[in-house]
This record gives sequence, C-alpha cells and structure tokens, in this order.
Amino acid sequence: YTGWSPYNYVFGNPVRLVDPNGEKPEDIIVIINKDAVYGAGHVGLLIGDDKSGWTYISKDGRADTDNDGNQNGTILSGGESRQTVLINEFNTLDDALNDERLSAAYDEGYRLETTPEQDEKAIEVATEDAKSKYSLFLSSCADTCTKALESVGFDGGGYQSDKKWVGVTYSDLPIKRYNQIVKNNPEGELIQIGTNKQKK
Repeated sequence: YTGWSPYNYVFGNPVRLVDPNGEKPEDIIVIINKDAVYGAGHVGLLIGDDKSGWTYISKDGRADTDNDGNQNGTILSGGESRQTVLINEFNTLDDALNDERLSAAYDEGYRLETTPEQDEKAIEVATEDAKSKYSLFLSSCADTCTKALESVGFDGGGYQSDKKWVGVTYSDLPIKRYNQIVKNNPEGELIQIGTNKQKK
C-alpha cells in the first residue's frame, strides 16, 4: 500500500477496508461526566490508538487522609490527590468506551487527533499532574486535562476575561472548561461514551 497516503484512511472505502497499514490516527479524548459534583462536572482523559492501546488518566479529587493516615487538608487548602492512571489498559477505543467503569462514570467525550509523540508527552504531563496535590480551585481534574492538551499544542479551554488586564483565564468548573475546550478546538469531534456513536 505504499502508493497511498497515510492520511487516506481505508483508501476512502470504510465499508470494505479497515485500516490496512495499522495507521489509524492517535487521539486524545477529553471525557466528561456532566452530572458529577452537583452539575460542576468531572473530566478525565483517554489517550492512544487501537495499535498500541489506550491509557486512562483521571485526577479524582482529594483523598480523605494523606499517606500517613492524617487528615488530608480541606476543600480550600487542598491535599494529596486520589487519581486513576491505567497505562495501556484498553486494547481498542471500543473496549475503553464500553468498559463498565468508564461507561458508568462518563457520558461524552471530545476527540482530537494526535501523533505518537504528542500522546507520549500528554500521558507524561497528565500522569504527573494527576499525582500532584489536588485543589478545587488551583489543581483539579480540569487542570490535568488542560495541562496535557496545552503541552502538545491544543487549546486548554481558556477564554478572554471581561477584565482585559487579566488576559486569558480558566473556569474552575470542569463542565465549563470542557465546553470551552470543545469551542476552542473546532477540529475535534464529539463522541458518546458507552456506544462510541459519533455525534454530528
């Protein structure tokens, strides 16, 4: 198939052919539970492809106690985070989107095409941030997604503040950050979690 461009997915014939050279694009998918935390939302990441597998990363809030068993900060001060980092946990995207844990925890995702190098960098950045101190206002699940996206050249969901001197700012609410990520990266596509059905 060397005469065909790797960008000409399945030679323009998805009914007959499925990724003959294993060159299906890599992806970062920002996934969201819109109803979590009383409507504030919760976001996580799926990163990878069907050839090398999919990694799931989520900063899941503040742990009740720290590693020594002591009270782990407050909602304002923050504390050690609870996180889920599953490296290459899923063989295919369908496996990930239909996994009982993820399909129960999320309802939608926004998919952005990447390169293997971008995936590697995003996984590194997201994993490091997910394991860092959790703070509702300074280092939440939304910040993990933003840092991963911005580390590989995507917009992390910032917007121009009404106060011009402030410049670009970010909402603390994951659902608002997610909506801004979708708006600021129009090249992506919405997908449903659990069905992998693309929304038009």
